[in-house]
Amino acid sequence: MLTAKQLKKTNHDLVHDSFARELGVSVQELLELAHLGSGEDTGPGEPAQFLQMTKGAMTGLVDLAETRSQAGRVTGFLGPNGAGKSTTMRLLLGLDRPTSGSSTINGRPFAQLTRPLHEVGALLESRAVHPGRSARNHLLAVAATTGIGKPRVDHVLEMVGLSDVADKRVRGFSLGMGQRLGIAGALLADPGILILDEPINGLDPDGIRWVRNP
Repeated sequence: MLTAKQLKKTNHDLVHDSFARELGVSVQELLELAHLGSGEDTGPGEPAQFLQMTKGAMTGLVDLAETRSQAGRVTGFLGPNGAGKSTTMRLLLGLDRPTSGSSTINGRPFAQLTRPLHEVGALLESRAVHPGRSARNHLLAVAATTGIGKPRVDHVLEMVGLSDVADKRVRGFSLGMGQRLGIAGALLADPGILILDEPINGLDPDGIRWVRNP
């Protein structure tokens, strides 16, 4: 098994080094900017916790010892296209299985959460909505699976700025409107954890400001 020090070097070589060169900074500066590196070595003989995912001839490693999130803190993944950011989120949510390693949310695998929507809200693909449904009916359908009432649906629609178009079919939504609906779905059960993949993609300046300063 790789030690923490060896795994950190592997991650640098395979992912961070090329991206750091594009930005014109050192790998250490990149890690500090992303709040991923603590600068502390866990010891030469201490095994690192990591997820491994193999797809065809490609193998990716995610060092969980440096991506452990805490309450009240925003943790961001920074890396070039294909580095495994979205795949890591899918692994956390049980949508993909790692070749080795494991991940937990509140101390348990996602599949073992008794009320998953109340513990973690997620936005991975904003277009994962039936195009013939209205925004309101989409959220009502999701709410019905976990005992959430209509008032909460109306509240999140207002939070994301979709109240005026709540009864329009989703097929007519712009990219930004679809993104707002995806965020509303993630917020629906008022979870303590949010996992968002490029949440400001397609949003207008007002939407971007709202996401950054809710």
